[in-house]
Amino acid sequence: MACDPQVTARNDRSRPQPIGPTPNFTFGAKDGAAPGAASPADDKTCAAQAFEAERLPLDFYLLVDGTGSMGLTVAGASTTRWALVRDALIEFVMDAKTAGMGAGLHFFPLLPPRCQMDSECAGIHSERCVLYGSTESSRRCQKDFCAPDEYATPTVAISELPGNADRLAATLGGWTIGGGNNDAAALEGTFAHLQKHAAANPGRRAALVFVGDGFPANDACKANSVDATVAQITKGRATRPFIATYAIGVTGPQDVDYTRVKQVFTSYAAAGGTGTPFIVETRADLRTKFVEALHRIRDLALPCEFPIPASATGAVLNFDRVNLSLTTPEGQTSIIGNVADAASCHPMRGGWYYDVSPATGVTPRTLVACPATCERLNRGLAGRVAIRVGCKTVPIE
Repeated sequence: MACDPQVTARNDRSRPQPIGPTPNFTFGAKDGAAPGAASPADDKTCAAQAFEAERLPLDFYLLVDGTGSMGLTVAGASTTRWALVRDALIEFVMDAKTAGMGAGLHFFPLLPPRCQMDSECAGIHSERCVLYGSTESSRRCQKDFCAPDEYATPTVAISELPGNADRLAATLGGWTIGGGNNDAAALEGTFAHLQKHAAANPGRRAALVFVGDGFPANDACKANSVDATVAQITKGRATRPFIATYAIGVTGPQDVDYTRVKQVFTSYAAAGGTGTPFIVETRADLRTKFVEALHRIRDLALPCEFPIPASATGAVLNFDRVNLSLTTPEGQTSIIGNVADAASCHPMRGGWYYDVSPATGVTPRTLVACPATCERLNRGLAGRVAIRVGCKTVPIE
């Protein structure tokens, strides 16, 4: 049995475009089919229309450690952790490969401005100029940098690259580090902002990149612990709109807490739903390795969600007659099998599911590729992706 997708064409730039016929169309049960393919539908014959599947764009939000320890010198580099991380971040946002994705930036802690007298602090919290250290040069306007609300407004708002690159680079280049950890408070405010942003931009997907060189130990803010930080990351992942957190730990064997830092960042990545952290060691090649980590995270974070094409006539789509296909660079097309939901994804063969099950009575908006299928797409191992409407949905086997 086979389903012959007789593809039609129409000019309508307001929705995903139909694509041309695929003469080598086969189902995945045949020899040479792409991994993750499924068996033919029950239909003896059917007519389908194929639409080029366009991914939802990615918004990358960087929450970067600006604590005093980032000023430590890196052995063999004659410069600081901060200088190398800063330069890596600038290189990344200026790279042509990031064009089209959104990017925003925030730091923790957010230290208040320096001052010499109270009159310089007008309009800031208590309007007092106080010591933040043991010397007069440490004076700053008194402000609660442990308050989550302080982190609900980004230093640089999310906007598309390369348009936002110069602003991001200038902000990074002019940032002054200092102060202690306040990870949990910073994350609470960050997720409040990101989830508001994601809700206002349903056609995009946001991901958080959390960069740090240590772990919280109630050293700067009360109730600032590893457990409190993990709780905030877990909440961000469990609250709609869901935000995944990718963790980058900057540390090295020379650090007393090296093993502990790796353990902590592993717990951050697990809570954020991203598996394992990226540990960038404090060596002379820190900048290079950090850039590599950012690009790898970008590849992993690229949304494998494809908007469902709208009907030209306004007809209601039959969600039992939708399929997702992959066409290799050699021209062979195979069907990716459908699964009920994210929990039903095959660990090796992947599959796809609706963002919301049609059985709930809510209309789905996107097709979501399972992790194994998404990984293949993000590694560039597949050619063209298409949504095919008209043939019975093929379940994965």
